[in-house]
Amino acid sequence: MELTAREVVARIQADAASRGYPWATETVDTFKAGDPDRAVTGIATSWMATSDVIVRAAEAGCNLLVTHEPTFWNHLDRPPTDPDADEVHRAKLDLLDRTGMTVWRFHDHNHVAFDRDPVLAALFDRLNVGETTTGRFLDSVSRVPETTLRGLAESIARSLGTDNVRWIGDADLPVRAFGLGAHNLDTCRIDDAPVDAILVGEVREWDTFAYYRDAAALGLGRGLIVISHRDLETWGATALANWLAGLVPEVPVVDVPSPAALGLIRVE
Repeated sequence: MELTAREVVARIQADAASRGYPWATETVDTFKAGDPDRAVTGIATSWMATSDVIVRAAEAGCNLLVTHEPTFWNHLDRPPTDPDADEVHRAKLDLLDRTGMTVWRFHDHNHVAFDRDPVLAALFDRLNVGETTTGRFLDSVSRVPETTLRGLAESIARSLGTDNVRWIGDADLPVRAFGLGAHNLDTCRIDDAPVDAILVGEVREWDTFAYYRDAAALGLGRGLIVISHRDLETWGATALANWLAGLVPEVPVVDVPSPAALGLIRVE
């Protein structure tokens, strides 16, 4: 039985509705490239549809790529002001055409259309955080054996297998619980929350970093741990692949991990 990309998406939407989560009319969860009515040979999931992910998805026999983040470098996947003059945009469109890849984004509803956010649940599983009050941004509380801000940052780095971890605050600040922020200062304020630190993936330095530096200098006990956006959410692509394999058994489903976005230089 042939199944089109549009029918795969319809199945996802029907599943969300069956659990009491109707599909939003305003959402970024739409097709970004390719032909939604082409028969699907295989489905690849990834945190982001980077060019190397597109190539590896095609090599795995997939022609539908379900991505969590944008394909064209902005939240709404809007084309550049002058698409013809943007060499990277032209080259990526050509790659998508040559591989016959259809790209569909699953971001908004992936975070909210389940009883527990599967993207963040995958992160907590990776961090081996057993006691977390909720799987949502902004109001989650993860309790840990008492450690320090530096100790928690080092533990997170080991769990995620990354050197790309920064902390702001007193290195010896006692930490018994941490919350989860969402990319901007307003979501990273501790205020009356029962946590000692906030973990966030990708945040602006000129406001959030500065806020926590001031808090430390003023002797106010709170800390910030910053990882990359990829390291925050890439684990959810594997969870998504496992879930889709049960929802769409007609075709193979594979996770194609997004690579780390940067190299690190250590200065001795």
